[in-house]
Amino acid sequence: DVDTSTGDTLRVLFDPAELNRKSKHSGQQNFSGGEKIRSAVQQGHVTLRQTAGSAVGQGESQKATALAFNGSATATATTAAYDGTTQMLTLTGNPYFQNAQLQISATQMQVNRATGAVVMNGNVRSTIGQTPSSIDKRGSATHFIADQAILDRAGQAASFMGHARLWQGESVIEAPMIKIFQLQQSLLASGNLDAPVRCSFVSTGAKNNATKQPPVPVEVTSQHLQYSDAEHSAHFLDAVQVHMQSSQLQAGRADIFFQSTAPAATATETSKRQGGLMNPSGVDRMAVDRMVIEDHVKLIQPGRTGTGAKMVYTASDGRFEMTGTQDAPPKVIDAAKGTLTGHTLIFYSQQNEIQVSGGAGVTTIETRVQK
Repeated sequence: DVDTSTGDTLRVLFDPAELNRKSKHSGQQNFSGGEKIRSAVQQGHVTLRQTAGSAVGQGESQKATALAFNGSATATATTAAYDGTTQMLTLTGNPYFQNAQLQISATQMQVNRATGAVVMNGNVRSTIGQTPSSIDKRGSATHFIADQAILDRAGQAASFMGHARLWQGESVIEAPMIKIFQLQQSLLASGNLDAPVRCSFVSTGAKNNATKQPPVPVEVTSQHLQYSDAEHSAHFLDAVQVHMQSSQLQAGRADIFFQSTAPAATATETSKRQGGLMNPSGVDRMAVDRMVIEDHVKLIQPGRTGTGAKMVYTASDGRFEMTGTQDAPPKVIDAAKGTLTGHTLIFYSQQNEIQVSGGAGVTTIETRVQK
């Protein structure tokens, strides 16, 4: 269980009480004795290495948790400065951290040797997963940029703050704060009215008897986002707006369910694929399969406006189904047909018609919608 560092020069100051018991050190120094070293500064081609057996914090359970997230790791920088009083190690001069799961760079990195927390400041760039290679040309990696990041190694979580942006393939999330939880394979993003959470996805594309329509871009903004890899879903809350082609949806909340469109694989390979933004192995894109939008739903299309309590969109047929309540049924104000209402209103993204479902059955009404 060894943490080591190498560099061109090393200067170490010990506490006076320990000075007589210390022997001279070479260019390779163990920094584990925080209570004995007052300070240490290493400069020039600094490389720090953590072996797979190194612990973060105290206790066997905490050690195991930390290693599940980190394993062996390497960090490089121009200068490494260690403060024995605070047990804080500061890396400057293009610091770069890498292990089997994560690569990250920043203007400055600070490692708390007591807790294992890592704080990265300025021009943070991070990649989780694998980048494109000659073997895996898809490059199933998730990328982050931010002004600041905090890596909680013991808690297996990472927070990205300040103009935070995450992307994997065609999927993008932007927010003032994005936090990922490695064990739970989940993500939280928070914003506000002035700086909302912004997401870009694609739908799978509607199918008809002859062809399959190309994927449709889906843009979503809200104040809060909760994403779960296990459920392949994203939950948006507060001031939700969804834009896709000529349709705009406004509501209090929305749930989006994804279909991971990975290349053809064997049953064994498919079973190993989790898919999604947190565990991206083998995934080409995160595609919207279905949306459930609720709480004062408003649909805006050129030439028509609809309101209701709930809207369900299915990408396979491009179908929008709007329902309401007994006291407030769904309603559409159409420029050509006037006001339409019924138990259920059904729109199709590729057809200029509305199906009105009521007590007497289903009525199809031709409409004119500007493209």
